[in-house]
Amino acid sequence: MPDQRSLHLRLELMRWATRILTLRDQGKVDTDEYREAVRRRDEARQALRELAETEQMTLGL
Repeated sequence: MPDQRSLHLRLELMRWATRILTLRDQGKVDTDEYREAVRRRDEARQALRELAETEQMTLGL
């Protein structure tokens, strides 16, 4: 079962991915807001990946 940190990161990832899609639909891909959303999504994705790697090491997988 995912812990609180994992759930938080998944929610952040979904939030920013949704924002990116909304901005794309509005044709606002060449804006600072879009670039910020992409950056934040990538940060959440990386943090989730690092958390998963840490959990695997902890479990000895």
